[in-house]
Amino acid sequence: LELDRFAGIGPDKRQPPATVLARLARTVPTLAGATTNAQIDLAVESLMLGGELTRNARASVRVAEGKLQVDRLEADLPGNSHLLLAGDLNDEGGGFKGNLDLRSDRATGLIGWLQGQPVLGRPDAARKLSLKAALDADADRVDFSQLTLAIDDAAVKGKLAWNRLAH
Repeated sequence: LELDRFAGIGPDKRQPPATVLARLARTVPTLAGATTNAQIDLAVESLMLGGELTRNARASVRVAEGKLQVDRLEADLPGNSHLLLAGDLNDEGGGFKGNLDLRSDRATGLIGWLQGQPVLGRPDAARKLSLKAALDADADRVDFSQLTLAIDDAAVKGKLAWNRLAH
């Protein structure tokens, strides 16, 4: 499944995965005011996202009273990485509130992919990354609470918040 092409991004125009997903999200109707309740389970062996292959993508989501609940969203990402998310999507503000678990055995490859760059890595760069947190995010801010972040042998715990200063 080529999400990049579906979003109208050509093969020579590598974009960060967040850009691709934002383009796709604009094509999906909003759930606000929907009266339908549904359970949706998806499994995709491989998909092209952000110019790289993502494998074993699985999602289990529920729609109830116009709200989208992500029971489980997981995928094997570039950089020998694995993502697991669960929480609530805010349809009106484009936000997410839930839990995040991200592990990578080649962190530079993951970071390059997230930035829309080729998945490369210097041999002396950080290799392992582990991030677990309660996540509350929208277009203007990202808050990590109950944060546990480990990069190679270094680890920190606490909170981290980022706010957009201007549009």
